[in-house]
Amino acid sequence: MANIKLSCKIKTEGDNYGPFFSHCVEAEGIEWQVLRLSAMRICGDGCPLLDASNDDQKKVVRNIRFVCAPENEGMILWKCVAKGNISIWQNDPNKRVSRFWAHSFYTFDTSKRMKRFKFTLGEIRNVLKFPITALNLEANISHLEVTVIDISNEKNQLIRDPSDAVAIRVEDEKVLWLSKSVLSLESEYFRAMFNSDFNEKITGSYSTRDFDSTEFLHFLSIVHDLDTEITKSSVQFLLLMGDFYGCRKVIARCEEALKNGIDGVSSTNAIKLASRYGLFSLLVEAVKATSVEQLKIIVKKHEHVNLCTAARELILERLSCA
Repeated sequence: MANIKLSCKIKTEGDNYGPFFSHCVEAEGIEWQVLRLSAMRICGDGCPLLDASNDDQKKVVRNIRFVCAPENEGMILWKCVAKGNISIWQNDPNKRVSRFWAHSFYTFDTSKRMKRFKFTLGEIRNVLKFPITALNLEANISHLEVTVIDISNEKNQLIRDPSDAVAIRVEDEKVLWLSKSVLSLESEYFRAMFNSDFNEKITGSYSTRDFDSTEFLHFLSIVHDLDTEITKSSVQFLLLMGDFYGCRKVIARCEEALKNGIDGVSSTNAIKLASRYGLFSLLVEAVKATSVEQLKIIVKKHEHVNLCTAARELILERLSCA
């Protein structure tokens, strides 16, 4: 288990803390840094003096960011689960305030590879004295789990036997090395491609058709049961890919995410997606979650005629009982 220490000094610029960043530290293929990109008022918004405020919840130092990313970018599937503490002090390191933290970072993490921290006035009131010229920040990090898979390497961890390796081209020039048996198991498309007399099998040249490398990486992260998050933008292409490649696992993950709720995806949009891809469990939940007024609008605009038979029947039956 790797142990990392990051440190930096937060200097003041007039009434503001200036931007700050630590050095970068690499361990087990993962690179860490702690930083804040912009200046901020010393006492938080509207607080001219620390000891002039009685609001212990006021954010005194905020938007401190841990940045976690693979050392080498590229065709990488990765995950890092880490824990540690972050400390802040003024002059005496024996008089510091520390916070525990733990977080998971991974390829398609909506936190954008960052973990944010803040310290409130109540937490650091007793360790600060005026005039404030600088603060010290120290972060200790311990890796609990690290996975870094470079699928541009033909000997990556997804391939257990060299005879099982297959090269897939994305965007024409990038080559991914993947497990033929896993793709065959999870995808009707690849199973047929690897076992039938397709031109690709004859030439030994396989490609991802019209999907780009980021989309295909997201698809692979689900196929290989890696941590991933599905968003408003990704659910569209993941459902399309799941349907195109005949991969029920990807479609099921998208349906589960939609049933749990995805920011920016309304219940009416969920109805349309469920209708298009035959997600009947989601369809029932989405129709129930949509207000009668919204369903009436769908019918008034004749949008329901473009839905599947089950969707039309559910909407009309619900309206008839309203």
